[in-house]
Amino acid sequence: MRSSNFLFMDNNVPRRGARIVTARLWEVGVPCMVWPAMSSDLNPMEDVLDQLNQRLDDCTLSPSDLAEQHMALVEEWYVRFMR
Repeated sequence: MRSSNFLFMDNNVPRRGARIVTARLWEVGVPCMVWPAMSSDLNPMEDVLDQLNQRLDDCTLSPSDLAEQHMALVEEWYVRFMR
C-alpha cells in the first residue's frame, strides 16, 4: 500500500547510475524533494559532527586512543547539546 504522505529525499550527490534511478522514480510517480547542493540546513548532522571535531581539535590534550576519543566526544556532546 502506497502512502501519499511521503517525500523521497536524495542528497544531490552525483554518483554512477543516479540518472537512471531518478528517471525511474519520476516514471513511477515517486515525489522527490529538490535538494540544493551543499545545503547544511538539510543535513544538520554533518554540522554537528564538524562542531564536535573542532572542539576536540581545540583541546589541549588530544585523545590518545579510541576509548579516550569516544569519551571526549560523549562529554562534548553533553556539554554542547544536552545542557
